[in-house]
This record gives sequence, C-alpha cells and structure tokens, in this order.
Amino acid sequence: MKKILIATDFSKVATNAAYYGAEMAKAIGADIILFHTYHIPVSAAELPLQSVNVLEMKHAAEESMAALEEKIKSITGNTVNVSTEAILGYMPEDLETYCKKINPFIIIMGAKGQTDLENIFFGSTTLSTIRHLTWPIIAIPEVQKYSSIKNIGFACDFTEAVETTPADRIKEIVKTFNARLHVIKISTHNRFIEITPHETVLLHTMLDDIKPVYHYIEHTDVEAGVHQFAKEHNMDMIIVIPKKHSLIGKLFHTSNTKKFITKSEIPVLCMHDE
Repeated sequence: MKKILIATDFSKVATNAAYYGAEMAKAIGADIILFHTYHIPVSAAELPLQSVNVLEMKHAAEESMAALEEKIKSITGNTVNVSTEAILGYMPEDLETYCKKINPFIIIMGAKGQTDLENIFFGSTTLSTIRHLTWPIIAIPEVQKYSSIKNIGFACDFTEAVETTPADRIKEIVKTFNARLHVIKISTHNRFIEITPHETVLLHTMLDDIKPVYHYIEHTDVEAGVHQFAKEHNMDMIIVIPKKHSLIGKLFHTSNTKKFITKSEIPVLCMHDE
C-alpha cells in the first residue's frame, strides 16, 4: 500500500494541503500519515526545560492532530487509513528520519508557512527539505483543490539525461495517476543547439513506455516559461529536478525556489536525480 505523508503546521495553507492529500489518497488508494513537529520557541530556548512546559506543547499538538485526522476521515468517508505522528523536533531532520522508516510514496506540504515570521514549512527549512530529501515533495498552492491529475509537466533541460533523470520514479507517478506526461524543454537562447541528438534519444528511450509528449518552447525566463506552459496546456502538476549547473537547477537557489513555487498556480513536485 502506498503511503502519502502530509507535513503540517495546522495553518490554513497547510490544512488545505492536507485536504488535497486526502483526496489524492482516496483517488489512488493510498494510506495517509499526518506528520508534525513542535519545538521550543527561540525566546524560551535558554529557559529551564520545565519552564517551557513541553507536555502542554505535546498536548496541544496532539489535539490539533486529532482534529485534522477526524476532518480527513470525514472528507474521505472513512475510506482511507490515517495515522499520525507529532514529535518534539525540527524540520527537515526529523522528517527525513521518519521517512527512512516508512518510505512514503510522496510527501505533501503547503507552499507557505504559518506566518511570515515563522515560515516553518516554507522558510529555509522547507528549502532544505526540498534540496536534500530523496522522496518526492509536492508543494500545494494556497487555494489549490484536488480534482484529478491527468496532465503532468516535466521541466527538463535534456542535459545528462541518464545520470540525472529519476525515470523510474517519474514513471511510477505517471502510472499511479494514469496521467499523460508532457516533457518541457525550454530554451532561453532562441535556439535548441544545446540539445544533442544523443541526449534526446536517451531521454526518449528512458521514458518510452509511458509515451510522453515532447514540447520545445522558447522563453527568456525559465520560471515564467514553465508557468505559462502549465496554464496554457492545463497541467495538473509540474515536476522539477533541482540539478546543479542547469537552467532548471537555477530555480533552486533560495530566492528563486521560493518565488517559483509560491507563484505557481498548480502543485509543484520536486524530486532529485537518481
């Protein structure tokens, strides 16, 4: 049984992502694990541990988790198995440790944190999570609702195709949703000389069994080009791989990643190369 891990801070954005994940789990027959970390506030870090009252923090987290669990069961008509994990710790370290235990199919989180000050799930901790966790992470826009996933875009620059494209994982995701994969090559130079025949053939061969559609587009800005394509072609999700030294990889510098995902009107699935 596939497992969808939903990381939450119980904010409006995170709760919407949890509802999205609940509908996804129902659609594909997956289990749900709700994951939350609570931590000692920085202002209280130097106080004696008993002064912080960790038990109260634990109780509050468990109450919020129980309420979210009940809501998800209601949304799915009790057709999805839901479990919870609320621990004292920090993201992304504890999330990575937990993922090693359960090996989730996908991780889901909201595209922003609880507040501008905290930014628990879309501050530097989430950027670090996206960069370093090997499991696919879907960032859900603030008001995105799940309907179905029929068209998935894969923003790709065709360089080092064999070494950097997680073909098996991409194919598993496409097949799970019975979706059509659209491979998007964006050139910022008004030409496609940089695509060698060898690299193109390799990518075609790797993905041949899911019969993707290939699109070659020109745009002076990679981020804007991906978003424009997604809107014009009714994409339900965009896959990006934060490779180093590539056009797509440049999106994953701290400021560019935040801008790319928070500006996206559809879910962005981040995964690493193989």
